[in-house]
Parts: sequence; structure tokens; C-alpha cells
Amino acid sequence: MTNQIRALYERAIAHFGEGTQLLKAMEESGELVQAVAKYTALPVPAMSDAEAEHAKQTINHLAEEIADVRIMLDQLEMIADCHDKVGRWKWKKIRRLRERIEEDEAHG
Repeated sequence: MTNQIRALYERAIAHFGEGTQLLKAMEESGELVQAVAKYTALPVPAMSDAEAEHAKQTINHLAEEIADVRIMLDQLEMIADCHDKVGRWKWKKIRRLRERIEEDEAHG
């Protein structure tokens, strides 16, 4: 994260308050869940022009909600002062994912 973005997030937390930003993170997470649900309901690749346009809008909305959640996750890390912990957990989870895939592939 750049220093400018970090400074903006610090301003947002100071301006709106930690509690409000925590609630905003929950709200944005819920909106992402809804966007994912709509994405999973898209028709298979063979679609009409109207379905293709709907899919385009759905994907755009999903991308917007992913961006919102990522912004709020950055702020959550700042509020909880847990950036290093998140990084360590992320790598543990990535290693575990790799291990699961390799185990599944080994057992066919």
C-alpha cells in the first residue's frame, strides 16, 4: 500500500471513527456475498445478447464489491494493527491450499 493510500485510510478512520468503519466493513462484506451469489447464478457461456449484457453488468458489480471489501480489509488491518499477523496467516493458508491440491492430485 502506498503512503498516500495509507494516509487516506488513516484520515477515513479518524473522520468516520473506528466503529463506523467496522460496521462499513461488515456492510461491504455482505454486499460482496450478494454479488457472488448473483455471479454464481449466471447462465452458462452460450447466452443471448440480453444475457451477455446482464453477465457483463453482474461481473462489473462483482469487481466493484471486491474493491470495496479490499479497501475495508486494509482499514481493518490498520484498526486492529494486525497487518503482520494477516500476512503470516495468509501464507499459512496458501501453503495449506497447495498441500490439499497436491494431496488430491496424488490420490486421483
